[in-house]
Amino acid sequence: RYLDCGAGGIQFPLVDTAEAARAAVATVRSAQGSRFDATLVSVMIESAQALKDIDNIVAVPGVDAFVIGLADLARSLGHPGENQHPEVQHAVDAIVTACVRAGCVAGFNLHNWESGPRLQQQGVRWFTLHPRTMLARGAGQVQEGGLSVLRGNLLGADDNRSISAFGDTNATVRANPAGGNFAFKLGQQALPLV
Repeated sequence: RYLDCGAGGIQFPLVDTAEAARAAVATVRSAQGSRFDATLVSVMIESAQALKDIDNIVAVPGVDAFVIGLADLARSLGHPGENQHPEVQHAVDAIVTACVRAGCVAGFNLHNWESGPRLQQQGVRWFTLHPRTMLARGAGQVQEGGLSVLRGNLLGADDNRSISAFGDTNATVRANPAGGNFAFKLGQQALPLV
């Protein structure tokens, strides 16, 4: 139904087995027919069971991205709320390594921008951002006396869409959820993020 309304793809949560990944691809393929190649299929890897079957899951053809759901993965591994627990981080590394080894796209639900460059170096190529968390954090940093980084540079040093600002205490953050646009204003200079 969402694809019929114009959605460009679907992300399937809690994909624990290769069979579930194949079912996700089949669902989109049957709905899209000849338009399947233009439709994004993303599956979320977020359980201990998926970790056990990761090599078979990433071998499923037709999946465009394998996205790690960190909070659910931590909970499944017995460490709820402990996303940085060594066992959880080892699981993240294993999933990314499996994706890289299979030549497919590893994705990550990024909860803080400091993790982005490290994950990118490991091979993550898809980042799902949580703007509410990041905007709230940015506003808090401004109120504390300065904003060290408004947006991490995940795309490379020459990317002109990456914005950094240092020490400006007169910063505001605005978001237009309907249009998906975010803008930051530092002093008198407005800086759009696209």
